[in-house]
Amino acid sequence: MRILIIHNEYGRFSGEEAVVEANAALLKEHGHVVERVSRTSAEIMASRTRQIKAFFSGIHSPRSRRAVLDAVHKAKPDVAHVHNLYPLLSPSILPVLTSQGVPVVMTVHNYRLLCPNGLFLSGGAVCERCSGGREWWCALKNCERSVPKSVAYAVRNWAARVMGYYRKNVSAYAVLTEFQRSKLCAAGFPSDRMHLLPNCLSHTALEEPGNTPTGSYVAFIGRMSHEKGIDVILHAAKLCPDIPLRLAGSFERLPELPKRLPGNVVLTGHLSAAELRRHVSEARLLLFPSVWYEGFPMSLLDALAAGTPVVCSRIGGLPEIIEDGVTGRLFTAGDAQACARAIGELWSNPALARQMGTAGQQKTRQEYTPQRYYERLMATYDAAMANPLPDEEPHHANS
Repeated sequence: MRILIIHNEYGRFSGEEAVVEANAALLKEHGHVVERVSRTSAEIMASRTRQIKAFFSGIHSPRSRRAVLDAVHKAKPDVAHVHNLYPLLSPSILPVLTSQGVPVVMTVHNYRLLCPNGLFLSGGAVCERCSGGREWWCALKNCERSVPKSVAYAVRNWAARVMGYYRKNVSAYAVLTEFQRSKLCAAGFPSDRMHLLPNCLSHTALEEPGNTPTGSYVAFIGRMSHEKGIDVILHAAKLCPDIPLRLAGSFERLPELPKRLPGNVVLTGHLSAAELRRHVSEARLLLFPSVWYEGFPMSLLDALAAGTPVVCSRIGGLPEIIEDGVTGRLFTAGDAQACARAIGELWSNPALARQMGTAGQQKTRQEYTPQRYYERLMATYDAAMANPLPDEEPHHANS
């Protein structure tokens, strides 16, 4: 099979980039021909003029449309696999693919089809006001903390919706969780074009040695920010003063954080990949107290693969990854007292923690292997190629 991967890379390497690279490598490993059309947001990061131009390219990009058309003519793909399109590629490339008879599979990495900032998050709290065609809320609430940026995000989402770029040109949506599927369907996206495609672990991660017998601290991985539940962590830590917590990640968004730490909390700063693996495998448990919907966090899979149970917020699609009482403990998002109780339960019962860790390892080796991902991916491609789009003319098929 010939697959054209289309992706607008972020300015800095992210989890989404890692998934795209793993996707391409897995396809090549199975003998498929992979071609790519890509741009990177690093092109505009240092230039105000280019950032202004990116506002227009996020709505309609003649350059990207030509690049896609050229790639289709040269590669003759059986299917196009689309990831991120903003801000340099834009959804305006989708009708080009449809006009050339190329089925489109889109991995929905976040909530951007419904929410201009892709997060269902505003002011540090869950917000779904824009869903259902009310993009103006992004500008009214200044969700990006920059009026020009918030307006630009709102306009480009409005344009994509009004032009019908996604609904009329995407044959299959690859969603990460059932929760994500439910949000898209509630907003009117067709349920028969939704296909569950959760992320997977690498062979290397699955072969990592398991968790240490007891674990000497509670671990956290991620950026230190309000939506990631940093306030929940600090409050819970005060309620568990005898339990050490080690937090790995950047705290540049909260420069005052070191001054707010309880005595049992240590910031490790940025860790290398090898250091992160040790950080997780030597912990009694991983703490994941997010107060927003998240997507499909790879840190949860890494913990399960290492045999480390997870204390996790019950929000969004997270309960689909962490099973309460089986691979960890769930608590109501934002409830620091419930979080502290869950931490205390696993800390005081190493045998239970090991039991949950073992269950997590078993789950990763059944559900999140590269082979399982590949099977789901190919089923999604087959569905896209077999099921024609609705009898509607795509917008602006000509450049």
